[in-house]
Amino acid sequence: MVLGTAAEPWESLPERRRLLACLDGFLGLRLRLTCRTDKVVEDVEVLHWLDRDHAVRVEFRLDAARLRRLGFDSPYVQRLCKAVRILAAYGLETRLVVESNSEMPDGALRRDLRRLAEDLASSGATDLLLTDDASVGWKQAVGPLRLAYGFAAAGPVGD
Repeated sequence: MVLGTAAEPWESLPERRRLLACLDGFLGLRLRLTCRTDKVVEDVEVLHWLDRDHAVRVEFRLDAARLRRLGFDSPYVQRLCKAVRILAAYGLETRLVVESNSEMPDGALRRDLRRLAEDLASSGATDLLLTDDASVGWKQAVGPLRLAYGFAAAGPVGD
């Protein structure tokens, strides 16, 4: 069950907590929440509770152009990384998907991607992925990072 999309993320859904409450009484659902901000942390205790009876995955989407413009040390990226740490501490599966653009990752962006992968791995994230439309250059930049930080065993984005 997908809750939120890249176009309409979880945190923008009206009455999102009420939607979670409706899942009480069901067992064995696979829930994927797609987010763009750290606001999902407000729901961490409910998600942790749901994870007892379901498989809960939180997937953050990060726009590559925004990462390029703001850098790894920007408050926005740091808030996402902190949210990953909090969710992972509750035992929730977390992934970050970079929405790559057609621009090739340059040296500065490659350094930011490495720092991002390192932070995600140390935070307990389960994967660092690219969207399906990523260019070869992006795949060449992120692929080795996934291997180096142990993310390569995880499934594809749509999984």
